[in-house]
Amino acid sequence: MVRQGGKSAGIARAYAASGTPLRRIRAASAAYVRFAAERPHQFRLLADPPDEPAALERVADLVDEQNTKLAAALSDGITDGTITPDIDPRTAATALWAAMNGILGLSWRADRLHRHRDRYFLNISSTAGGSVRQAQRCRP
Repeated sequence: MVRQGGKSAGIARAYAASGTPLRRIRAASAAYVRFAAERPHQFRLLADPPDEPAALERVADLVDEQNTKLAAALSDGITDGTITPDIDPRTAATALWAAMNGILGLSWRADRLHRHRDRYFLNISSTAGGSVRQAQRCRP
């Protein structure tokens, strides 16, 4: 995986940008989707690394690095009240990353699930957005 000028750089810029935590999370998600579309072979190596100890460790380190940034943005959202406080940011970050990989991986399929990939993106966005709306309803 390319670290400079590729996935890590685009996502790092998204998380470092000004704006609300939700805006930063959406920008990072968009960067991840672009990475998967523009560099499908690298994305596939990230999503399904070769069964070689060094490769597995390197990919796990990269995933941890990015999920730590996502967890921090989720924590920021909990702090400012835009994300429901009943989630664990680290667990939620891993779950959101895995869900994105699953949806992006549908592009590899030859069956009808491939055609409905965009619908699945909307559903995961709605689910994540539901946590934000729930937190906003609970505000004093």
